[in-house]
Amino acid sequence: YMVLTREYLIHGFEVSFGGNIFDFGKDGVYGFAGANFSIENKLYLIGEYDNIKQMPQNRINLGINFFVADKVGVKVVGRNLFKGIQSERIAIVNYIGEF
Repeated sequence: YMVLTREYLIHGFEVSFGGNIFDFGKDGVYGFAGANFSIENKLYLIGEYDNIKQMPQNRINLGINFFVADKVGVKVVGRNLFKGIQSERIAIVNYIGEF
């Protein structure tokens, strides 16, 4: 995959565009576009429109990532929104560290 990201208009607002190929033998290029906005490196608002190739398979994903401590984040995401029972809700707790 390939992604191009740039900060636009205000500090902390990033917009990304890109494409990926899942199966080189059978599929073509799928596109995606996303944006995120960070508030004081503690709260991130995330939006994404992905799987752009054929209209019924497109997905809208929205989420929030909140850092409760310097290295611990809690992310809540809605994936494939507005598709009824195909929609998913995801909660993730991340620890960022090294060893």
